[in-house]
Amino acid sequence: MRKPYLLLLLLLPFLVKGQTTYKCVNSGDWGTVTGPTPTWSPSGTIPGGSDTVIIGSGFTVTQISSYQYCAKLIIENGGTLNNSGGVVIRYRAINFGTWIGGGNCEFIGTPNDTVLEGGGTNNNEGNWQFLGPGNTGGTVFIGPTVKVVKTSGDLFLETANWHKPVRVVNYGTIEITEGLIEPLNGSPAAAVSWVQGPGSTLEFCGNGSFPVVATGDTLVADANKNTVIESLYNGSFNITTPAKDYYHLTIGGSGSYTATVPGLITVLGNLTINDPVNFAHNTLLLGGNWIYNGGTLSNMGTVNFNGAATQNVEGTASTTFNSITISGSGSLDLQTNTAFTGTLTLASGAVSLNGPAKMTLISNSGGTGMIAPITGTGGITATFVIQCYDGRTAPSWQTLSTPVQSDLLNDWNASNQPSPATPSGYFYMSGVGGVNGNAENFISVD
Repeated sequence: MRKPYLLLLLLLPFLVKGQTTYKCVNSGDWGTVTGPTPTWSPSGTIPGGSDTVIIGSGFTVTQISSYQYCAKLIIENGGTLNNSGGVVIRYRAINFGTWIGGGNCEFIGTPNDTVLEGGGTNNNEGNWQFLGPGNTGGTVFIGPTVKVVKTSGDLFLETANWHKPVRVVNYGTIEITEGLIEPLNGSPAAAVSWVQGPGSTLEFCGNGSFPVVATGDTLVADANKNTVIESLYNGSFNITTPAKDYYHLTIGGSGSYTATVPGLITVLGNLTINDPVNFAHNTLLLGGNWIYNGGTLSNMGTVNFNGAATQNVEGTASTTFNSITISGSGSLDLQTNTAFTGTLTLASGAVSLNGPAKMTLISNSGGTGMIAPITGTGGITATFVIQCYDGRTAPSWQTLSTPVQSDLLNDWNASNQPSPATPSGYFYMSGVGGVNGNAENFISVD
């Protein structure tokens, strides 16, 4: 039994041979290894694919030639890598300093290990390519303290070299404000996936950035309190359909381009809208808050508020929904004025008012908003503006009735009416002239 152990001990020196640690001792080009101020110690040779590279505080290494290689890259606090030519990291990059430049970065890693970590500045603008763990394929991780901010360049999940599945699990913050996340497949194609870990953030430019090149290409974004931000800097785009659900989803940021919802989407947490959105008549299941900050909302279907706790309708702009369903066990609080043109359905829960916000039942030539029969434990406590559209242009009589069971119109005509010039708290006519008239052809209750 001793011979196998002896053989292992004899082989061990050969396994580690060639693995050298190069430490920066002078600021300069990665390839400067001779002369009076070599960049590295030991000097004389350029770091290779099996070596560790350390850039310490106060030193800047500029990589201006073709690709350079290392197994492990460590940028210490106060150190800088200006990557202009391209760098390949075969095992792990640890950055507590500054990583800048326009060159590409390739990450390989080992199966089920962290390929990028540290809390430094990652502003390298070239393409970042995750190739996966070599011939085996598999999963690599981005650490929770990592923050990558890229204003140009794409992020590729690349299987072109080894044709094996690549899976990246992100626990940090990745902001790609003018680039895509997409597969880079050879032939035969292999599946890729980007997985959001709990509390992580991913911002990228949309347009279905996970096109199905191979079976299994997907975005997984339902981990607790992770956030996905999708936008596009030069045109309209489609919201990516995740493998299952989103947790927090933010749409847009530029306020200029329309996002299209391609099908039913479930958001377990908050939905924030900053750009125009075409819902294409699809249903949205929402477990958290609706936060609307502007942009035209078109072709809305039904928004189903299904959360277990209180959900808010909020934001800097007022929302006009099509139909609303409340099916969760929590209530829906109106933090901003809200309206709907379709049907408000309470499968459970309650609609309550918070602050001065109002709920308006829109009435126009296309139809009139309505409240479906309330069943179960549902209830409504809110201030409503209820419109009744009349398309006639000549003065005429109109029969009115209250849409609320057991209420009389006189109950809404408060005795403390203000002057007719400033109607509030009682009926007023609009569209027929007079002191309370305006240009709209409807009769309002306010």
